[in-house]
Amino acid sequence: MTSAGFLFAFPILFGILMLWQMRHDRRKQFIENQLETFVATANPVRPTSLRQSQKHVAMFLPQKLNIALNAAFEATGNGVKWAHLPLFAIPITMSVFGFTTAILALKPVLVMLLCILTAIGSPIVALWLAKLRYQRKFLDIFPDALDLIGRAVKAGLPVNEA
Repeated sequence: MTSAGFLFAFPILFGILMLWQMRHDRRKQFIENQLETFVATANPVRPTSLRQSQKHVAMFLPQKLNIALNAAFEATGNGVKWAHLPLFAIPITMSVFGFTTAILALKPVLVMLLCILTAIGSPIVALWLAKLRYQRKFLDIFPDALDLIGRAVKAGLPVNEA
C-alpha cells in the first residue's frame, strides 16, 4: 500500500473502529441501569450536567458557547463527551489532508483551509448525527412506553406508578 493510500485508509479505519467501540453495548447497559434505578427508587435519575463533570474544559470557553455545547451534549443523551470530539476530528482531518495533498495535489494554502474547516466542522456534524440517532431511539421506544402506561392505568394502577 502506498503512503497516500495509507494516509487515506488509516483515518477511515480508525474512525470506524472508534464508532464501533462507542456503540458496542454501552447504550444497552445504560438503559438497563436507568430502568433498574427507576424501578428501585420510583424516581428517574437525571444525568449529571457537563458543567459539573467537566469544568476544566468549560472554563476556557465563552459562556454562550459553553451553554450551546452543553445543550448539544445533552441532546445526544450524554453519549458524546468532550474527549470524543477530537476522535472524530483527527481521522477525518487526516484523510482530507491526505486526499487533498496526495491525490488532488492542491496548493498548500487551500489544503490548510480545507483541513481547518474539516477540523471545525466534523465535531459539529458528529454531534448532529448523535443527536439524530438519540432522537430516533427515543421515538422507537416511546409508543411502547405509552402503551405500557395506558395498560397499567386501565388495570387500575395510579398514573404515577404506571
